[in-house]
Amino acid sequence: MDNDPVNHPSHYTQYKREVIDLTEKLSFCVGNAVKYILRAPYKGREVEDLQKAMWYVERSLRHFESVPQKAKEVAKVFENPLVDMLLECYPTKSYGRVYAYGMEKAKDALRAAIAAAKAREEAARGH
Repeated sequence: MDNDPVNHPSHYTQYKREVIDLTEKLSFCVGNAVKYILRAPYKGREVEDLQKAMWYVERSLRHFESVPQKAKEVAKVFENPLVDMLLECYPTKSYGRVYAYGMEKAKDALRAAIAAAKAREEAARGH
């Protein structure tokens, strides 16, 4: 797909489906976390995008958010283990509790992705 910065930005069209196909099935905070994770390698601000994803994950935990099963199925198309791990931590019904152990593992994986992105940025700058 050609880059159309308004309707189809290249950092959202790197996958078999557009990122919005998944994020529109999610709550605001979870959707934004997923958006930032998926676009991070392509937007040019990987560390910042992953840090924003963490901010939205933390924010989502203040609410009893859920992730519909359909969204978890659509997420598989993106083949991103971090997104899959994160979404599996949320219940499919809004009255459920977030899977705490899984969420800590997902947050640890996101922290590791941030650290790796920082190392790549430093290496690119010659440090």
